[in-house]
Amino acid sequence: MPPAEVKRTTQLALLHSGTTGVPKGAVLTHRNLLFQTHAYFADIDKLGPNDAVLHPARCRTARVATHCRSFAAGAVNVIPESGHFEPEEIFELLDHWHGASFFAAPTMVVRLLASPAARSPQHLKTLVYGGAPNVRRGFIARD
Repeated sequence: MPPAEVKRTTQLALLHSGTTGVPKGAVLTHRNLLFQTHAYFADIDKLGPNDAVLHPARCRTARVATHCRSFAAGAVNVIPESGHFEPEEIFELLDHWHGASFFAAPTMVVRLLASPAARSPQHLKTLVYGGAPNVRRGFIARD
């Protein structure tokens, strides 16, 4: 597709309540997803066929970009068997899958650290978090 046409082409529209609970919509274009994918590879992390990307929560705007990155790199996409975020299951997956990366909201990180299953993951490569204010006291390292 010519660049002028790509920037005007809607890829998808998402309706969600986000982290605030206030309903909102997000329209993502092909061009937006392409640039997000390139920016991730250039500025954050290189993914490849030997890496795994966990998708521990429902698909929302940030996770759509995660899907694009993992598909573009040929990485393994891992969806927890439970179908939702369970800290114990996430730690098991991080111990199993080499080169594991995932996106988490700060509340998910706090839940991971507070979990009785909390431990240093064997194969965590990259954790990208955001989407809500982080609570600093929740990020204090565990022994």
